[in-house]
Amino acid sequence: MRKILWPVDLSENSLEISDFVADMAKKFEATILVLYVGHDLKAIFPAYGNYPSPELYRTFQEWEEREARQRLEEFCRRDLAGCPGMEVILELGNPAEKILEVAEREKVDMIIMATFGFESTAAEAQIFGSVSQQVVRDAKVPIYVINPLTCKYKELEAAG
Repeated sequence: MRKILWPVDLSENSLEISDFVADMAKKFEATILVLYVGHDLKAIFPAYGNYPSPELYRTFQEWEEREARQRLEEFCRRDLAGCPGMEVILELGNPAEKILEVAEREKVDMIIMATFGFESTAAEAQIFGSVSQQVVRDAKVPIYVINPLTCKYKELEAAG
């Protein structure tokens, strides 16, 4: 177990499992690959019948990448003691497809992810979101899927 892929959408739900991911990485002396998949505006705008200018598109993509990297690095400094052995990967496109693509490209040994991130209907029902469903169905490596609302790992760790 040398590489663990941890996909996050920067929601509280996806970040809630950080202690578990860090402990698994320590246990196996593994590198954590933190994956954030940004929005592909080119895939969204055709539904509205128009496209942003190339300059506006590029500006938004640069802003999202900068913002995601800054938030992840800040989270690591504050909550994970700097995340030794961690690498941030930023991709653009469909989250489930990119998670699977990165898992294969980086030859990860395991994927650890929350059952849902921003998906409010999944959160309300406390079930798998569409991204985690597709990843569980199609991944070629073991997956550890954690419900951030019901698995209170921080509390269990403190008590045990």
